[in-house]
Amino acid sequence: MNTTPAPRARILAVDDNPTNLELVRYLLHAAGFDVATATGGADALAQARLRAPDLVITDLQMPGMDGHALLQALRHDPALRHVPVMALTAASMAGEEERVRGAGFDAYLSKPFEPEDFALQITTLLRSLSAPSTAVPHR
Repeated sequence: MNTTPAPRARILAVDDNPTNLELVRYLLHAAGFDVATATGGADALAQARLRAPDLVITDLQMPGMDGHALLQALRHDPALRHVPVMALTAASMAGEEERVRGAGFDAYLSKPFEPEDFALQITTLLRSLSAPSTAVPHR
């Protein structure tokens, strides 16, 4: 009988708003994920290169390297191009999800979101993407 717990999925959360970033970190950590945070795209890219995450959740509108530029940088890095990227944004105008997915994001979630459903949505996303290194959060 194997009693070794499954590795926890590594998620990199990116947002320039400290309150939003802390909420996302808290919810993911409470759900059993291994969470790293970054306050901008350049910081996120550096962190991802040090320790590739199983999922990146990024705000779109950030100063400097925004979420779109981060996505492009990840997709052009051979070691990171497979990492799924979710847009988490307050931009929820009609057609926004289609534009975000059309830009290459794997998933889209608008702010505000229901905290009770957030971790479930992330778990469902990770399962649906079936990334080889993805694990279900350890409970």
